[in-house]
Order: sequence, then C-alpha cells, then structure tokens
Amino acid sequence: MYSKGELIEFLEYCFGEYKSYNNGENIAFYCPNCKDIKTNKRKLVIRTNDLVYQCWKCGIKGRNIYFVLKQFKPYNISIQFKEKFLNNKELYYKQDISNNDILTLPKDFLLLAEFKNDYSKEIRNALSYLKSRGATEKDLWYYKFGITNSDIRYKDRIIIPSFDWNGDLNFFLTRTYKPNILPKYINCDIQKTEIIFNEININWNEELVIVEGPFNLIKLPTQNTTCMLGSTLNEDYLLFQKIVENNTDVILVHDPDAYDKMVSTARKLLKYNIKVKIVGKLPDGYKDVGEMKKEDVSLLISGAKSYNNMDYLKYKIERL
Repeated sequence: MYSKGELIEFLEYCFGEYKSYNNGENIAFYCPNCKDIKTNKRKLVIRTNDLVYQCWKCGIKGRNIYFVLKQFKPYNISIQFKEKFLNNKELYYKQDISNNDILTLPKDFLLLAEFKNDYSKEIRNALSYLKSRGATEKDLWYYKFGITNSDIRYKDRIIIPSFDWNGDLNFFLTRTYKPNILPKYINCDIQKTEIIFNEININWNEELVIVEGPFNLIKLPTQNTTCMLGSTLNEDYLLFQKIVENNTDVILVHDPDAYDKMVSTARKLLKYNIKVKIVGKLPDGYKDVGEMKKEDVSLLISGAKSYNNMDYLKYKIERL
C-alpha cells in the first residue's frame, strides 16, 4: 500500500526537484532524454493517477514512467519502482473509475468523413450544415465531426469530440443542425475548466491561437489552435495553467460582443509574462468570426497586435 505523496517523493528522488499542478495530479521534472535542465524548464510531465508521461520539449511519451526509469536510471532504481508502485495496486484500486464514469461518445457514433458519399437524409443534412459553416473534407477528418441516429438525446446534432494529449476522449459537445431547435448546444457532463479542447493537436512550443467555440476553429489558417468553449479563460482553467506552464505565446480571437472578456483574459496572462496578441475590429458585415471566410480570418489574425499593460490602461481610460 502506498500514497500519492510516497509516489511523488520517489519520483523526486529519481528526477530531482519538481513543479506541481492541479493539486499534484500533474508533476513536472527536467527531462533525462533531452536534458532540458539547460533551459531551466521542467518539461517532463507525469500524471500521478496513472503514471502516463510526456516531455513537451523532445516529445517522448508513454503510458508508464517506469520505462523512462528503466532507460535512464540505474537498474536498482527501476526495480524498486516496479516492486513498490507497479506490483502493489492499492492506489489504483482506490482511484479506480467504474465503466459508468468513463467518457464515451454517444451510442453508434458515425464519423461523417467516412460517409461523405452516403445519401441518407441525416448524413446529407449534417454534411450540408458543416459545409455552410465552411468545413472542408480535410476538416471532416481533422476534427472528427460525427452524428448518431440511435442516441435520442444527440439525434439531429453535429457531434464534435475532443481528445487529450494522450489520445483519450476528454470532452464532446453537440450542436443541432436543424433550425428552431433548443437548446442549440448540448455538452457532455465534463467541466470545461478541467479539459483542453483537442489538446492532442497542440504544440505548446509554438504560438497558440485561441477562439471561443469549436466551429470557429475551422476558419483558422493554422492548426495550432484550441477553443475556450465559451468566452472566459481564468487561472482555474487547465488551458490557462498549461499556457503558463509552457510559456506559450497566444493570439486571442473573440467576437465583438466578447471584446471586454478578451481584454480581461489578456491582462491575466500578462501577469504571468505570457506574450499575448489580440485581434482588432472585424471587417464590415460580420458579427462574429464564425461568419467570416477563411481568407478574411487569416488576414484578421495576421493583423493581431501585441497587448501590454499600457494598452489596458488606454482601454480603461476609453471607458471612463
């Protein structure tokens, strides 16, 4: 039997000083593979509940940190780890998740990219709606849009799944493609503060474009993107924490009615010395980013301006 504290203590003994995130759910060390101690940044992140790991600099990852110990640490260290933390499953029994708690896609999920030549009414309607939002065949594969004809709660809706950095489903939302149907959106029962939408696609070492909703993603000229699933991003969001952890430059792209919230997010990120750009006024005739053509969104993002504390002061003065 062992505790999370004992696990962290052993990993600290193996890898040295660490940084802790999300109440110890994630801990970060210097990576022995890329020797990132030279950069003074801890990029090897280990999830303490299941020992999954990934280095955000060199890219090594796997489902059990034991294999890193086996490769980079003395033989007796890996043996001690295996005997204490792998042969003894007490911690995992305590944190075991029942099948009812494992997030899954709606019943009989159909990946639309595989049925683009199908002429059934439901698929035609769904594809027609996505086309009206600017989605291409490439987008169908990349974002894995789908539908279900079996799950009555999500019927007649576009299903948009999200996957974490390990490739596991961490969220999904649905949007009706029929007019006058309420609510327009129905999400799974996962708190959006606890996930990063399609983190699997993110390179934290490159500039990250952040929009409000998932349908805005298909309008962007770059694929290093994610969305807030709303218009607010605070310090308690996992997305915010990962940006700070990796010192990732960001571009914020909000609709005009959420400009104040965009400025608020920019100011919060500035407190952590994150380089932030924000987009300006949308071209005439557009009320939100989702309405825009891809080439216009590309121009909008290329014109994004760096935001600093002086800009915030001007913003406050303008509203006096």
